[in-house]
Amino acid sequence: MSRRKEIDEVRDLIETRGVKAAAKALIEVCSDPKAPAPARATAGTALLRAAGMFEKVERDDNKDVAEMDGFELRRATARICAQLDELKKSPASASFADPSADDDEDDGGDDPLFE
Repeated sequence: MSRRKEIDEVRDLIETRGVKAAAKALIEVCSDPKAPAPARATAGTALLRAAGMFEKVERDDNKDVAEMDGFELRRATARICAQLDELKKSPASASFADPSADDDEDDGGDDPLFE
C-alpha cells in the first residue's frame, strides 16, 4: 500500500470514527456531574468551539443574499421586518403609509420634481 493511500485511510478514519468518539467523550465529560469542574469546563468549551459558537459573528448587512446561510437569512429578514415596523410607527412615515396624506401638504414649491 502506498504511503499516500495509508494517509488517506487514516484521515478517513479520524474524520469518521475519530470525530464521533471525540464528540462522545467530550459530551460524557461535560455531562458527568462527578467530573472535575475544570474538565467539564474544558469539554464544554471544546464542544461550543466545535459547534462554531466562538467564531466571530459576521454581520450580514453588506453580505450578498446568495452568500447567506439559512440562519443569516432569517436574522436579516427579522431585522428588516423590525425596521419596517419602526417606520410604520413613526409619524414621519405616515405619508409613506398613506399616499393620500400628501394631498394637503406643501408640494415643494418651484421644485420641478414636485409639480
